Amino acid sequence: GGGKSKQNDNNNITNNQKSAGTLIPTLLTFLQRCPKDSSEQYLTLLVLNNLSIPMENKCLVALECGAANVLGRMLLEDVGCHLLVIIIVNLTFCDVHVRKSLLLGEGESGGEDEDGEVQLIDCLAYALMLSSITTDQLSTLGPIPLHSPTGTPHTPHQLLSILRSTLATTFPNFIHNNDDHNNISPPLLLSDNENCPFPETARWCLCALKNLTRPGKLSSSSTGSSDSRNSGDAIASRAIIDAGLIPILLRVIRVAKKAASASSDLDASGTRSSSDDLFVGRLPDEICNEGHVVSPNMINMPTWNSNSAQDAALYTLMHMTSISSIRDDLLRKNDGVGGGSLVVDELKNIVDCGLDGVGVGDRLLDVVTGDGLVADVDREDGAAMAVEGAELGWLALQCMKARMSLSFLMNAGALSETYNYSSYILIAEHEAHSLVELLSHCLESRSKEGPGGYSGATFTLKGVLHSIRCLLAVEPGNRSKFASINGARLNALLLKVVARYALLSDEGDSNNSGNDAIDNEAVDDAVVSLYYMSQVGFHESVCMSSHGQSIFLPITFGKKSKSGSNSNSSKSVKNCDGKDIIVKVLTLYVGKIHAASSSKNIGRHAAIQLMLRASLLRFEGEVADLTYLGKRYPSRMDFDFTDELLATADSLLIEKQTEGVRPKPILFGRRQIARYERYGSNKPKVYANPIIAAEDISFSNMSCSNSTIDEIAIANDIASSAEGLPGGESHGYIWKWEDGGRVAIDDVQSEVQEEERNTSHEFFAGADKKSRVEGSNDSSSTSPKHRGLLGKLGNFVSVLDDEPISIFGFRCTAPKCGRNTVVV
Repeated sequence: GGGKSKQNDNNNITNNQKSAGTLIPTLLTFLQRCPKDSSEQYLTLLVLNNLSIPMENKCLVALECGAANVLGRMLLEDVGCHLLVIIIVNLTFCDVHVRKSLLLGEGESGGEDEDGEVQLIDCLAYALMLSSITTDQLSTLGPIPLHSPTGTPHTPHQLLSILRSTLATTFPNFIHNNDDHNNISPPLLLSDNENCPFPETARWCLCALKNLTRPGKLSSSSTGSSDSRNSGDAIASRAIIDAGLIPILLRVIRVAKKAASASSDLDASGTRSSSDDLFVGRLPDEICNEGHVVSPNMINMPTWNSNSAQDAALYTLMHMTSISSIRDDLLRKNDGVGGGSLVVDELKNIVDCGLDGVGVGDRLLDVVTGDGLVADVDREDGAAMAVEGAELGWLALQCMKARMSLSFLMNAGALSETYNYSSYILIAEHEAHSLVELLSHCLESRSKEGPGGYSGATFTLKGVLHSIRCLLAVEPGNRSKFASINGARLNALLLKVVARYALLSDEGDSNNSGNDAIDNEAVDDAVVSLYYMSQVGFHESVCMSSHGQSIFLPITFGKKSKSGSNSNSSKSVKNCDGKDIIVKVLTLYVGKIHAASSSKNIGRHAAIQLMLRASLLRFEGEVADLTYLGKRYPSRMDFDFTDELLATADSLLIEKQTEGVRPKPILFGRRQIARYERYGSNKPKVYANPIIAAEDISFSNMSCSNSTIDEIAIANDIASSAEGLPGGESHGYIWKWEDGGRVAIDDVQSEVQEEERNTSHEFFAGADKKSRVEGSNDSSSTSPKHRGLLGKLGNFVSVLDDEPISIFGFRCTAPKCGRNTVVV
């Protein structure tokens, strides 16, 4: 019966498409003959709107019948008709391949003109620009000629060029943002019906751009990937930049503080006359006011709800920043982009609105963790609490989107000399919870309901994983942040991603479990993120303290019977030990990655490091402990393994894994460490701790060494070098504790060169020096490096090394070939 019903449904869809294929061309022909603003035009557009909604009609209506081309051309002639744009929005909410065809002009829609420009983007850009100026400016501008002097219709690209040139001449500050933040254009409030001539057209144009830039489930996030340059979202993003829309997008999402003396009137150029009228990037101490997040002294506070102009503009920028081939253009300061570095600044202004310093951080945390404000109709302030709760929900979503955009941009590396990474990418506590919740929803292709919600298709699992990896890679402080807040939650979800790929997919193929694709890039992001998090997940017996360390994963995965023991049912799957399951999953992953890609793959390297230190990590608690009290999602099953995953993992038999080197406690007791070049530059590179420094060294050596590297062994050597042995050097660099009494690097380099020329003299001179400074106040960890034999021996003992020490201060066994060490 079920098969027959499905066959009938398919037949109905086919018959409907045949009928639509005949009806739509007739409607389009009739529509072009209808007078503007007539009832006939309105009814025809309503019918086309209904036909454009079903997913099976998208390709037929937009491409085969050429509706996208017709509607785009009509929009150029009647910018005020927002129903035209609504239909385009419906048509662009489609499969990624259909969107690409719309942009490239496959079918009959004519997506590109003779100059290779994307017509649909040009039509939307033209309408958005005209809709974004004020009513007075539109009157001053006058009509834009739609035809050439010879009567030939201008192409969309030609019309856009004419409009941009006219706007640049008449209102120069409208098109280009001024990099002088004291004279910056104000936020563009498209909802202001008094000043905006076509607010609905502008809003729906932004929604269409959001759809056209939306990445596909398998869109590449790799830097320089040819696939990322040729995807539909990359083509749309490039066209948006070329159309000069970045300044408009930035003005739409701009957040500012209004000074007490500010006037609501703008001058004829579209900007404010005095720098005292507007401050961008400087937020008030308190933005909450009588139960509302929005304050009268704020302009464009990011409590934007779904499908608002600001919401769509921020989604568009987030989509664009996720494309590796577009990031440099968004960051570069030139007239081709227009926004320049302001892209980063505007995004940071948004995330700053959710910080504790502006009075909403704690309440945002309550909302995202389930302890938020719930309206009580019996309470006098119940209505106000409901309003504030909704505003906080939307604020949390916009802050998360802006932070994800920043993570993509900062990972591009183009801002390392200009920006302080920590201030731009260190996440807030509520953002950590929001990202974990988002990852759980993406894993299950599930929507989030209520204020701050999103559909199951809004974000891609691959994009979320890449953002998390960027956050953890660029700013090590985020690893500690996640670990102290909800590290085990994040790690359990990341492990589940890897398990779905490793256990359920065919070798080298992507996996569509959970209705979302997990390919090699996505699983690499998950493994590398797990590897970053393992650096703050060591057991307290390893680091002799719980400081900075947190639970890495639950001790077991799988359901238990009510008595606490495994069920005796033959269909049940026994619980799996957390340590065993991560080793099994990573072992299988390494095998698949080795077969599918180069052995130098960073994900493979990260997986090996995880397996080497698996026995040293902290496994504690139950999966049920990961859920949020008062929240339905993420649920216990979001964090736990399914029976299929457990059964597959349980059936695997793998060889006993080699255990890695045990980290010395001193790795966790000190903070920053500085790396100096032996020769050359005197400017040190500072790391948060020796483990981060070892990570950098191992990544740089990954491409030139066939041996497996144990980063903990490298970190131990670095810490020992910083303590004064051997000679203050390790892996070709000189190391110093950043918070210690460091000698000048020139003196250190001179001493190293002198040591090479006269080893014997340096040995006895160092011993004599040691005898003279025994009564000094220098600690063993901060005193100069060349301290003599006894000082070096004392330092080795002080770091609790478990290897025997000879009279000469060296290990009796080779330092990199210990009993559990893999050769470097």
